[in-house]
Amino acid sequence: MTITYSPEEDTLRILFRNAPIHESEVHRSGLILDFDQHGGILGLELASASEHVSGADALAAMTTARREVRPAAAAATPDDGPILQAAATATPA
Repeated sequence: MTITYSPEEDTLRILFRNAPIHESEVHRSGLILDFDQHGGILGLELASASEHVSGADALAAMTTARREVRPAAAAATPDDGPILQAAATATPA
């Protein structure tokens, strides 16, 4: 999983797996879902991310060009920032 934030475009992108995008759905909320050829979700992009994420420090943690999120079993560190800490400790639904 890769999480990328672009401060210039104010977009937050979460890529679950790397595969060709077959189709995208744009929702009025500014959320774009990308699907593979079988309808599986590849990733999502959130436009105007700073309006949807609480705390400026959460987005500031995402200003690096690319961050790889460790599997849920790996421990998050304070340097990971709030978004990555939540992702690293989240359990699958």
